[in-house]
Amino acid sequence: MKKKMDSMEKSLKQRMTELRGSTDYRLPLKGYTMIAIDGHCFSRLIKNNYEKPFDDKFINMMNEVARYVCRYVEGCKFAYVQSDEITFVLTDFDNETTCAFFGNRLTKILSIVPSMATAKFNQLVIADLCDTPCSNADLKQMILDLKLAEFDCKCFFTNNLNDVYSYYLWRQIDCIRNSKQQTAQTWLSHKQLEGLDSDSQIKLLLDEKGIDWNTYDDGKKYGRFVYREKEHYFNEKLNTEYDRTVWNIHPAFPIMGKEGKERFLALDKIPDIDAVRSDEAEIEDIYKKYVDKKVSLMMDLENKYGIKLDETV
Repeated sequence: MKKKMDSMEKSLKQRMTELRGSTDYRLPLKGYTMIAIDGHCFSRLIKNNYEKPFDDKFINMMNEVARYVCRYVEGCKFAYVQSDEITFVLTDFDNETTCAFFGNRLTKILSIVPSMATAKFNQLVIADLCDTPCSNADLKQMILDLKLAEFDCKCFFTNNLNDVYSYYLWRQIDCIRNSKQQTAQTWLSHKQLEGLDSDSQIKLLLDEKGIDWNTYDDGKKYGRFVYREKEHYFNEKLNTEYDRTVWNIHPAFPIMGKEGKERFLALDKIPDIDAVRSDEAEIEDIYKKYVDKKVSLMMDLENKYGIKLDETV
């Protein structure tokens, strides 16, 4: 009886595992994996809890969410933050031992990454609540009553660095338009702005209220870049110097146009897969020449002197 039950369980497990795995899709390997997370219904959250047109507290929270995900997602090279969205780029072609994040399994990426972002954002919101002057009982109730935030997630693959740049360009264009509209809508009525594009809106804002969108800092106009940098430290206690690689937040700059694209790529934070392929091809060519020369030498030794060497030499 036990044997029959074990056999049935094994058969059931195999069938259910196959059924579960039937939609366990994987993105291709050896390229760029783009992951875009977006705050779910954040418009209402921002409207009810944060200052307009830009809230430094909210901006810092989004920056920290980006930094957190970058730090713990394998292969992450770069992130772009604007409004309530963050776009990450991952690579898996650094060297022959580099692995893709969870083997580029979509189910893993689309569940784990937004979960990480959601957990970190809510942690930051709760930490901010803890500064509220109130009793422990009231604070606990505030936390329990809190409407928790959620992030959704999209993911895609490309093996072209220009596609990566183009995607970031598209998101920055959206960022600039939203930034201008958000600024104008803070001080001007819907009737005043109706039918005007974003550039006309900020011009009207300057004329009517004397508020110049161009004077805002770049992080609010163009978004923020997140990437790793090496920093030098000195430990006085141990009297020693050392380097650490840390994820830093930088105000973005305009990346449109030839100059903007060149400046973006010159950051050199997202590796160029074509350069890696070129290096691999060069190494392969050197190795081929070495093998050809070795074979030629072995043939000469055998033909001229009757010396036959083992091929492993």
